[in-house]
This record gives sequence, C-alpha cells and structure tokens, in this order.
Amino acid sequence: MRGRPGALQVGSFRGVPIRVHFSLLIALPLLALSFGGALERAAETADVPPEALGG
Repeated sequence: MRGRPGALQVGSFRGVPIRVHFSLLIALPLLALSFGGALERAAETADVPPEALGG
C-alpha cells in the first residue's frame, strides 16, 4: 500500500506503518498556544500568581 502525499512514516507497530501528516506540525503548536492561553486566563481568574504555574 502506498503512503499518502504529505505523510511521513515515523515507525511501524507489528508491521502496520505509523504515519504522521505534515499538517500536524502546524496544528500542535497552535493547540499548545491555545491551551496555554486558556490556562493563563484561568489562573488569573483564580488569583494564582504566574510563578505558581509549572512549565
């Protein structure tokens, strides 16, 4: 079976190829920024100082 265009094979599990599409490289950082912003706003609402947040 041929791979999809834009997909990168990162490994295989019991002979089944594991592929990741290049768009994941764009989506993951955007999701991280989104969740980080939401966490920061939630901390401000709960009056938690920024130093208490991990990461």
